[in-house]
Amino acid sequence: MDPCGHLFCDECIREWLKTKDTCPVSRMKIMISQLNNPPHMVTNMLDKLQVKCPACKLVIKRGTWDHHQKKVCQIPCSLGCSAILTRETIDAHLINDCPCRLVKCPSSDIGCTAQDTFENISKHAEACKFNQMRDVVSSLLSKINNLTNHIQQQNTCIEQLLKPTIILSHDQEVCCLTTLHDNRLVSGGAAITAWDVDTRNREVFAFKSLVTTLFTLYDGRLVGGTFGGDLHLWDANDGTHVGSLFGHTCIVKALSTLGDGRLISGGYDKFMCIWDLEAGTHNKIRSGHNGSVLTIIPILNSLSFATGGEDGTIRVWASTFHCEVTLLGHTRSVTSLATTPLGDLLISGSKDHTIRVWNLSSFTCVKVLCGHTKGVSSLSMLDDERIVSGGMDKTIRIWDIHSGVCIKVLTGHSAGINSMVTLQDGRLASASDDNTIRVWGVKDL
Repeated sequence: MDPCGHLFCDECIREWLKTKDTCPVSRMKIMISQLNNPPHMVTNMLDKLQVKCPACKLVIKRGTWDHHQKKVCQIPCSLGCSAILTRETIDAHLINDCPCRLVKCPSSDIGCTAQDTFENISKHAEACKFNQMRDVVSSLLSKINNLTNHIQQQNTCIEQLLKPTIILSHDQEVCCLTTLHDNRLVSGGAAITAWDVDTRNREVFAFKSLVTTLFTLYDGRLVGGTFGGDLHLWDANDGTHVGSLFGHTCIVKALSTLGDGRLISGGYDKFMCIWDLEAGTHNKIRSGHNGSVLTIIPILNSLSFATGGEDGTIRVWASTFHCEVTLLGHTRSVTSLATTPLGDLLISGSKDHTIRVWNLSSFTCVKVLCGHTKGVSSLSMLDDERIVSGGMDKTIRIWDIHSGVCIKVLTGHSAGINSMVTLQDGRLASASDDNTIRVWGVKDL
């Protein structure tokens, strides 16, 4: 309806106003924006008019037109099959059911571009050369996919190889390192700092005591031993302090978990503590070492574990906390222990400048690795074949564990190495008394 009150067909009046600017009856100037719907009384009267459907020829009331078009009126399939359907169902028929619809050859996944009607495509498939060569083509496509994946892996390796050595500076010496489940590096000493190695972004945890050792638990929490003998736990996601454990009387130097997930700690008080973290309680066990407990490591594929002490001995413990055997050979403190991925060899580093490789079946020393000119302070497995050692002689040495040969010597630190850890991407991080952490690229190793 226009401003004059005249009623027109919507399509007609809009077409009229494309070339003219007046009402067709009164010639009064009007615009499309001034058009309105007619009153309900008028539309109700119009809806009672009888109209004939041009498709099915049925005479219906105008008010039921939309319902008739969707639900009642049936039309033949536009592709030529014999089906007659309502407009509401015709689209689904054309896509899914019509025998005259165009479909791709079943071998389109391996390169055939042919199309035919649904009822004829089976005849094409029988003669399709791609279908006849499916096994060969599938095999070639599989090889191409494998090669593509291999190239992507090699590109990732190249990216790692090109990463340079990264130096992370601290205000004081760095005593210990560990990694979190999200691959951040955590350093301990006068402060606890979580690092994103590549961006060098860091988060400093609010804590004042000197941290002497760090360990990441299975549930992602961070636990640290202190100079005063206390253990503390943090939520590694936000650095929130979530608990304290009291059991040792002086410096805690060793932290690890047993095969059943329980936390074990050792320190300068010559004792080991087995912790129930939920209850905050512990069992205190005399270590048997004639001096401090400096390192603890679980024996893979078992509930047993090994300890290294200031007295130069290595003690291998059963799950009952009974010492099964004492390994003798080092002449000074055993500072670090590691095991091979298969759990068949135990490696020990000592202040006597040597590294010893022990067979865990016979409990015998099978190799002595010599090269450091001062005490060995830290060990870390790089992979199945190589172990890396850090010493107070400021060097890091990479060894072939089976031949006992020193493959490479890394230099750069200006003071002794205190701790090392292998990152998830294969790089190595080393902490030193020179107030730095060096993250060595894969190319350096």
